[in-house]
Amino acid sequence: MKAKEKTGKRKFHVPLRFRIFAGFSLIVLLVGVIIFFYGRYFIAQNVIGRAQREVARSLKAAWSEYRHELDRLALVTDFLTRFHAVKAIDNNRRVEAIKERYNLDYVLIEHPTAEKLPAGVTTETKMLTAEELRRISPELARRAIIKDQPTPMARTTVLGELRDALVIEGSAPIFDQQGIPRGILRVGKMLNRNFALVDRIQETIFGKQTSDGKPTGTVTIFLGERRIATTVLTDTGERAIGTFLSCAVSDKLYGQGLSWNDRAFVVNDWYLTAYDPIRSRDGKIIGILYVGILERPFIRIKEQMYFNLGLLLLSVVLVCLFLSYRIASGITIPVLKVTSAAQALSRGNWEVRVRTPTSVDEINILSETFNMMAEELQRERQALIEANQKLEAANRNYLNMVGFVSHELKGVLGSIIMNIYALKDGYLGTLNPSQQKALNAAARSLEHFEMMVKNYLDLSRIEKGELKLTRQTLNLFEDVIKPCLATFEKPLQEKKMRVEKEVPPDLVLSGDRSLLQIVFNNLFSNAIKYGAAGGLIKITCRKEKGLLYVEVYNDGRPIPPEQLPLLFQRFSRLPETGQVKGTGLGLFITKEIIEKHGGRIWAQPGFTGNAFCFTLNRGETDGTECPGKTEEGKTEGHPRKSE
Repeated sequence: MKAKEKTGKRKFHVPLRFRIFAGFSLIVLLVGVIIFFYGRYFIAQNVIGRAQREVARSLKAAWSEYRHELDRLALVTDFLTRFHAVKAIDNNRRVEAIKERYNLDYVLIEHPTAEKLPAGVTTETKMLTAEELRRISPELARRAIIKDQPTPMARTTVLGELRDALVIEGSAPIFDQQGIPRGILRVGKMLNRNFALVDRIQETIFGKQTSDGKPTGTVTIFLGERRIATTVLTDTGERAIGTFLSCAVSDKLYGQGLSWNDRAFVVNDWYLTAYDPIRSRDGKIIGILYVGILERPFIRIKEQMYFNLGLLLLSVVLVCLFLSYRIASGITIPVLKVTSAAQALSRGNWEVRVRTPTSVDEINILSETFNMMAEELQRERQALIEANQKLEAANRNYLNMVGFVSHELKGVLGSIIMNIYALKDGYLGTLNPSQQKALNAAARSLEHFEMMVKNYLDLSRIEKGELKLTRQTLNLFEDVIKPCLATFEKPLQEKKMRVEKEVPPDLVLSGDRSLLQIVFNNLFSNAIKYGAAGGLIKITCRKEKGLLYVEVYNDGRPIPPEQLPLLFQRFSRLPETGQVKGTGLGLFITKEIIEKHGGRIWAQPGFTGNAFCFTLNRGETDGTECPGKTEEGKTEGHPRKSE
């Protein structure tokens, strides 16, 4: 009965495998969602944005063709004012032949006052009224008429017909043989129904590509808000002359006098468009030059890319979920075996061992450590049963084991710290305040323990003479200082300390990357732990007399001169640092590494802080003494904190 009551009171247990798998799955899904939405944004910007930019460039090409037409008209005008062609025009002879030969709509001579004569050949785009067209040619006036057509999204609802015309015209003064002005020669080409011009511009820019029976790229010339020459087609397949500009584009061009470079509704479909105003000689907007490409093909490309991205991400997520399950199983099954073996060991089964080789080094280390512990416990038990004379040998074995375990703890401890932080930061579930406080304390203790293990391992290497340099060419800031600063980003923020760097970006030396990172990690750690909250940490590096001079300064309480000799001794700590956890090994290890690099280190108190200065042999030793010391060996004043 009591057993049932105990069973009923047990909390619901979530298997460790499921918790690890759920954590991995959450991360995979979150990353997948982020990548998907960013990918959608990138595709939209890249596909539509690039097409829109291409349209803007196409408009420049269209203007080039338009100006080429004006230049051709200028050449024709100049030619006709020379070579006696004017005489033929003045006598109304061969006018039709000239118009046909040079593809002109009108050629005429006016006789204004001398003050109105142009200085030379000029070209312009202008609007001719129906009355002006009739005076030039009734046939030309008839050809200019364009009937209005209803247009979606246009402002005009009352339909009529267009009788005015947009023309490009060249003009030049003409003189007789004595140099007396005779009048002005005017030659022009009407743009109403000038399909040859827009077809040539379209073919030059877009070629003959089509989509769903429509030209992919289109060109239009407007007079006011009406299309007078265009390659845009209506639903019946006819050119959409007489249709109107959409309200949004009209407000931008005619209302504000600005160009339009965006998607727009053109006659019966959405296009990626660019519109520029056509201005008369006096600056008045009289028409518009337009280029555009159908938006629909790019929408299809975008949607296809969305589909491919989604399919790819789905495949990747499924593979990652499968791998997450395998990893979770690979982690939990050996852990459960270790737990079961530990329980058996606690019940007195001294022969139990764990044989679970995995691809996870930390679990292998844990299994090996457990087996070693079990074997050692068995040996110790056997040693207790056996004679007392084996105690010394057993003790030596134990000390060897402790040394080995200390060496192996570095990797295991990293795994434990990672899991503690995963719990503390809420990745594996929300914690109550008491749990959070306990985990914070555990995390701080583990960080101190990790630092202690690292220092003891470094000390062991030094004591055994195993501190070997593996030199390579390093960029001091990118390869050493920058990664170390990234490690201390969080404590710097917590103490609200700011960092200033005076490190040349091209400062290169030959040294051991990992050992130099230990040096800077120790110096940055001390600067943060013993520096003033809200204070400054300044890193100064420069080449000096063939050596590399480095200074790490921090605001804080200056070190008394009598305590300076204690700084670089093993297990030595200053009296004022008693409340800050430490091993007393960091500066000793730092000194040994710097001396291995052919340099030296010293402390340099200032008025409002302390600087730790050292030199390094850059691989080009010339026997120069280390800077920063006087001939008597006394420390010089801090260069930044002068009296």
